[in-house]
Amino acid sequence: MNKTSRSSKVLFFGMDGATWRILKPMMAQGRLPHLQRLCDSGASGILQSIEPMVSPAIWTSIASGKTPDKHGVWDFVVSSKSVRCKRVWDMASQSGWRVGLCGYMVTWPPPELNGFVIPGSFSRGPETHPASLQAIRELDMTQRSDNRRSLFTAMQRAWQCHRLGVRPSSFADAALTLVRTRAQRDYLEKFYHMRRIGFEAYADVFVRQVQHFQTQLSMYVFTLVDSTSHNYWKFMEPEASASSVEPREIQKHRSKIYQAYEAVDRMIGRTLRRLEVSLPARHEEGNTNVIIVSDHGFQSVPEAQGRPPDRTVRILPEALVELLHWEAAAVRTFNIRGATFFRHRQEDSFQIEKMRSDLSAIRVVNPSAPFFDVSLDPYGNIEIALNAALGELKGLQVKLPEGQIIAAEKIVAGDIGAISGDHHPEGVFIAAGPDIRRGYALQNASVLDVTPTLLALMDLPIGQDMDGRVLTEIFKPDFLSASPIRHIDTWEEPNWSYEEDNASADEALKENLRSLGYL
Repeated sequence: MNKTSRSSKVLFFGMDGATWRILKPMMAQGRLPHLQRLCDSGASGILQSIEPMVSPAIWTSIASGKTPDKHGVWDFVVSSKSVRCKRVWDMASQSGWRVGLCGYMVTWPPPELNGFVIPGSFSRGPETHPASLQAIRELDMTQRSDNRRSLFTAMQRAWQCHRLGVRPSSFADAALTLVRTRAQRDYLEKFYHMRRIGFEAYADVFVRQVQHFQTQLSMYVFTLVDSTSHNYWKFMEPEASASSVEPREIQKHRSKIYQAYEAVDRMIGRTLRRLEVSLPARHEEGNTNVIIVSDHGFQSVPEAQGRPPDRTVRILPEALVELLHWEAAAVRTFNIRGATFFRHRQEDSFQIEKMRSDLSAIRVVNPSAPFFDVSLDPYGNIEIALNAALGELKGLQVKLPEGQIIAAEKIVAGDIGAISGDHHPEGVFIAAGPDIRRGYALQNASVLDVTPTLLALMDLPIGQDMDGRVLTEIFKPDFLSASPIRHIDTWEEPNWSYEEDNASADEALKENLRSLGYL
């Protein structure tokens, strides 16, 4: 299963949280010329996500073609050693492809692939492969966890990243931004700019390492759009906000999400130029297929909850765990798309049923009614949402399973905090290159289809045990003639080992999750 001379290179961008809802109007206005050109030159359409819409789980499904019950990734506190199956880079590296990964979730600790690995969001350590790339991770982790560090230390580490590939213009921009935001007390003003300069630095290092290692499968995943959409949606759509927004704040922050998309478009155009990737016009040219996907789309929090803006709430999962006397170390919890999910770490069916029963037993005192709608998905996740029939929460009292009566505000906040954007199930798929049909409108595609399609583009076989399909409709007929789709039973091996990750989120990771509304 070695790489054939017929196979083109693959350049993959993971645009976490991107939505056509913003892309299409911006393209129509001419504000995203590079993304527009990719759409015109190739195939594009909606990429359907999977539930629960937890980014590490979805990105692992994207990279494996398998559902979470097979790959074992459910939430944010997870390591690469706990993934229960091979991912596309394992398959490619095993087949002789040189692989480069930057920013991909659940790649820490980094696997020793034939190429380089710079782990992505929610990693718990700075390690990279090779270790010589570690400075970029150290700078990122220091920036997020220690706001009191000296400016000199930050600049010193930034200079180390310059040696890894950060362009002089990016270095100067970062230095100026650090100086300007040093004394900035406006969290929202600082948040976007710090995320943007990190995104630019990672992109620069990614390009330099692709050039250095001459990788054939090169993947860069970034969260700039996702994190910006979580925090600034209410300024873009103040009429859909769950809380009043000051006109002065709207004026200051309304364009932040659009700026994030424009920054991504510039980065993609710059990367294509620096890697000398040419897109087909009327004739075939170049040897690189470009793939862009998002794990989910975006919407306002009231839309996600299906409640009017003035009735939007925020469930407090950590308070529920404490009040229900659950063992905190045994329970994973996260907020996604207007609901809260609980998962028992050991997947103990008895404990899962007890947790479901406890949550179902929480009732409004007067008039008596269930406080939560509680359901169990096929994977053992307990999902709760506020009973849709309930109105005003102020003054409402609820009874816990053991009879204790508390104010509803102890477990459900009557506001959504700083987060105003949430996940939507319709993501983005764009593909262009010598093997991709021009101007094709893709339909009925899923995040599970990405790895089978990547394997086909690399002329590698697709595992019969994968849950996705090859998007053959986007391929040119001559590509399918020269590289017929092949299958094998599985890419897995009997001796493939994984370790259950029983670690808990540290305070730095918890703060990162809170900043995105997941806790």
